[in-house]
Amino acid sequence: MKFVIAVVFTILGATLSSHFKDIRPIIQSVRMETRALLSMPRIEPKPFFQDTIQSVETTCPPTDRTLTIVAGGQSNAGNYNSAQSKTEASDQVYVFFRGKCYVAKDPVLGADGIKGSLWPLMGASIAKKLKQPVLLIVNAAGGTRYLDWTDPHAPYLPRLKAEIMAARERGYEPSLVLWHQGESDALVERSASEIQSDLQALVDQILAEAPKAQMYLFNVSRCVGPKRPYDSQSVREAQSRLAALDSRVHLGMDTDQLGDDYRWDKCHFNKFGRERIIDMALPKIGELLSAN
Repeated sequence: MKFVIAVVFTILGATLSSHFKDIRPIIQSVRMETRALLSMPRIEPKPFFQDTIQSVETTCPPTDRTLTIVAGGQSNAGNYNSAQSKTEASDQVYVFFRGKCYVAKDPVLGADGIKGSLWPLMGASIAKKLKQPVLLIVNAAGGTRYLDWTDPHAPYLPRLKAEIMAARERGYEPSLVLWHQGESDALVERSASEIQSDLQALVDQILAEAPKAQMYLFNVSRCVGPKRPYDSQSVREAQSRLAALDSRVHLGMDTDQLGDDYRWDKCHFNKFGRERIIDMALPKIGELLSAN
């Protein structure tokens, strides 16, 4: 029954949004809150950037020297940054997508949205710091909660698993997962224990696909908007607890501390937010990759 209700609300919300653009943010907020209150997962296959025509296919980097990194989450892990970053082939950062390698550039392949992202510049910074090529496997879907990814009707986790499996078959073994998610879970008042359970289920499945990888888990819940809280202590606590209990998960940068100067709409990061995140996160990420 919940599955049917979710489909009805999805179709209704999409129809109204297309005809009344001025109230689209309110409609989207109502849709998300309704799903959350009824514990309904986001089941529609959210579009992700897959235009390989705009991307530069290239020879894949050598497997014995390349750092393979999985990156994902929701919109702030996708292509929603206000500015597209500038990267070159000489930066030695690549994206693995559907069995092929591409020079990493924004919008990054595998994530939804059509603007900029965190990952090409992050990858370039890692490559420069550690003097090794970086291969990114990216999957991000805006507006998703942890349980959306583990729901059997949703496409997000199967898509990520397929990309990781294909990369491993080519000899690219992920050594790190960068995960930025929690803003949508902050919409609903739930206990830290309940949220932690949802997050643990997701983390377990991701790390099972990448058995040699550690996870850098950003501490995140903030996305200010209609009826959205400033941040959520329950979400942040759930992330902190999980990292304290799971030896493969490391609590990362607290991006909730980035105020409006670092966001273009009080939620999604701008180029200053991206630069700040890379500067703050890079030392710990470098340590994890060097030790792995």
